[in-house]
Parts: sequence; C-alpha cells; structure tokens
Amino acid sequence: MATEHATEETVQEVETKITEYAIEYMASVRDNFQSYGWDVTNIEYLDDLYQWQMTVDTGGEITSSDSDQQLSIELELVFSEDFGDIHEGFAIQSTAVWYGGEIITKTTPKNFTEDVWTSDIEEIQSRITELPEITPEDVL
Repeated sequence: MATEHATEETVQEVETKITEYAIEYMASVRDNFQSYGWDVTNIEYLDDLYQWQMTVDTGGEITSSDSDQQLSIELELVFSEDFGDIHEGFAIQSTAVWYGGEIITKTTPKNFTEDVWTSDIEEIQSRITELPEITPEDVL
C-alpha cells in the first residue's frame, strides 16, 4: 500500500510506534464483544495491509441476511496516496463488516485536507485512542 511518497522506513517507523495503541484499541473492542458471550479470535496483524484484525462469531444471535453470523473488525493504517491525495501522511480507519459484505460501521478519512493526513506519530497515536470503539450495540 505504501506508495512512492511514503518511504518504507517511514512506514515501518509509524507502524512500530503505533502498534501498542492499535492493540490496546482492538483488545478493548474484543473485551466488549466477549462480554456478550460471543467468540472472538485473537487480534491478528496483517503486515501486507498494515491492518489489525479480529473476527467475532455471534453464535446465531443476530439475523443478517448477508452474513454467516461472523463479523470482521479491522483497524488500519491508511496512506494519503491510496486516497488519491497529494499530501504525504497517514490516517487511521476502523471498520466492522459482516462476512458477506454488509458494512456495520466505518470510520475513515472523510476529506482530502492536510488536517486528515499526518506523519506525526504522537498525533496518530492520539487519533487511535480517540476513535469511538466498535461495540456489540453497533451490530444489535
């Protein structure tokens, strides 16, 4: 995903320094879903996608015509270049999607201004801690 503007070294530095925050966010989301008695996989890091991911199995408690009762929850480091923007930097995106494609919730960069994209690691860490958590209430 990193393009010619974001060097591999920059991507790796950002990735390394935000991992702790990403895992804390995902662990809190996982705990919320487990409190409902739903099975949740371990948090997995997909390094080729710069994405932390887990799967929630609702055990048939939720009826969704497009789903097999499994929900994919992801937190992703996204690049300005991938959104067609000229600003060099990163943003955070979170998504919850039923297996089958129905999007439950998504937080993503919404505009193409310099305010969205940053290379400041502390700012990226702050954005992760300020993200609204994906909760079971979002899917009920």
